[in-house]
Amino acid sequence: MKINIPSITYEESFEEKRQHVIYKELRADMKDELFCRARVDYFCLYLVIASGGEHLIDGNQYPVKAGQLHLVYPGQVHEMSLVAKGRVEAIFIHRAFFTKLAVHFKFSYSIYLKCPVIKLDKDVFDNLAGNFRLIESELSQPVVNMKIVKLHLILSSEIIRREIARFLRVTNYTENVLLNSFLDLIEENFRKEKQVAFYAKKLNVTVSHLNLYSKRFVDSTASQLIFNRILEEANILLEQKNFSVKEISFSLGFVDASYFSRFFKNHTGLSPSQFKRMCP
Repeated sequence: MKINIPSITYEESFEEKRQHVIYKELRADMKDELFCRARVDYFCLYLVIASGGEHLIDGNQYPVKAGQLHLVYPGQVHEMSLVAKGRVEAIFIHRAFFTKLAVHFKFSYSIYLKCPVIKLDKDVFDNLAGNFRLIESELSQPVVNMKIVKLHLILSSEIIRREIARFLRVTNYTENVLLNSFLDLIEENFRKEKQVAFYAKKLNVTVSHLNLYSKRFVDSTASQLIFNRILEEANILLEQKNFSVKEISFSLGFVDASYFSRFFKNHTGLSPSQFKRMCP
């Protein structure tokens, strides 16, 4: 018999619909729809303060233990059950706003999906917890400055990326000579050169070999690494109110603004104009 799992949107979950980032403290004695099993369309960060309970993510059951970080991505099915003194600090991020942060995770989603629960060292946990509190503090202001919220989220995403790299022992991401050279070349040339063949020729390897290394060490194709850097720069420029979409597309090496718009929407789900309107 097929089990129908409800899907729930960000707007259905939270009263603060216009706020693209929500902080909540979850406890075992609370009755909240956020605990119900559902497929969510937003990103969830759960920092476990006190042990007690279980967290079901895509059919896999994980114990809720102090010092952990739990990650749930848009499209995943999850259900959190807290018991006894179980306590979690949670940050929920609208899918469109999360798109702005995705470039800071560096690795492809497939790597993050392999480790939805991470045990953090005390120092790392304390840093992340401090960041959560700063986000909570800003969100509680009469007038929220989303630039400050975003900076704290970027810092959090960089901490998470580093910890997942450590967790998976993906140290070759920074230690592999070929991949490091490729990343340096991307940084120098991404505005003009978007084809893998250009970089492969510069590195004296074949396109297939470069793709093999990229997939092996960061689980991304060579093209994805190039596109990620373009998108990162596009995000930064789109947040500047004094640049038009046309000017940004040309500065990134797109001869046609409409092609840039299609490229951006294909990778983020938003048009450049929609993204620009969301910027604080």
